[in-house]
This record gives sequence, C-alpha cells and structure tokens, in this order.
Amino acid sequence: MAYNKFRWWSKGRPNKPLSNRAHIFDKIENKEYELSYMFKELEDERARAEKLYQEGYNSYKGTDEFGKRYVGYDNSRMARVRCMKLFEEAHKDEEKILDKLFSDFSTWFGVDLESIIMDLPAMDTEELYQYLNETYPRRTTPPVPRVWDQV
Repeated sequence: MAYNKFRWWSKGRPNKPLSNRAHIFDKIENKEYELSYMFKELEDERARAEKLYQEGYNSYKGTDEFGKRYVGYDNSRMARVRCMKLFEEAHKDEEKILDKLFSDFSTWFGVDLESIIMDLPAMDTEELYQYLNETYPRRTTPPVPRVWDQV
C-alpha cells in the first residue's frame, strides 16, 4: 500500500474484506473475524523501536548516562508514536470486528449470540461456526415479522 497521510501508522489490511452478501464461512476463511492485523504490526513496531533505541544508545560517544538515554529515546521517538497510534487503532478495529462477528452470526443463525457465548467453551471462529451450524441450523426462509414489531 502506498503512503497514506491519513493512515500513516498502518501498512494496511493484508486481505480485502468480502461483501456483506458473501457466505459467512467464506468470511471466516478470509479471516475477517480474526484478531486485528494491527496487533501484529504493533508487535513488529515495538521490536523496531527497541532496536532503534539500542542503536542510538550505543552510538552515543559521550560517557554520561543521561546523554545515552536521550539519544536512544530521540532515535526511537517516531516508532514509539506509531506504536501508541497502532495500539489505539488496533483496539478500535478489534471492537468493530467483534461487533461484526456478533451481528453476522446472530443474523445468519437467527440466535442472539451474545446471550449464549459465555456458556460455550473456548473455540476459534471456525469451530464456533460448526457448533452453531449443528445446534442452530440456518433458516431457509427469513422470519416472518410480527405485527406488534411494526407498530
């Protein structure tokens, strides 16, 4: 991805999201409900910031400790700023992913996922799909709206 002045902290999504009409299992295979890609970028950027700090710290020619630390921090400043921005945006992205997971699964299977998720054992997204597919088979026709819902 080319440089984007509005999203300078991120390298961009590794995969393009599928349309809303795509089958939910295709979205799972496309890793749309997995951990945000920004967390991996954050981990890499933290390692890069530490490396830049060490390079600055070790390159300082003086003998005082304050000067070494100052040069190290100055050398890694932009990497640390990028880390903070990635951390903030990764959590926002993760919240969006969870909201999308809950709404898509609830719509697909016709069950309120938030009410049953705490009673389920730990499982990944594909296992959750298989479990819900066995327990709550998808309706072939949309539910008929009730009269009192339209009022």
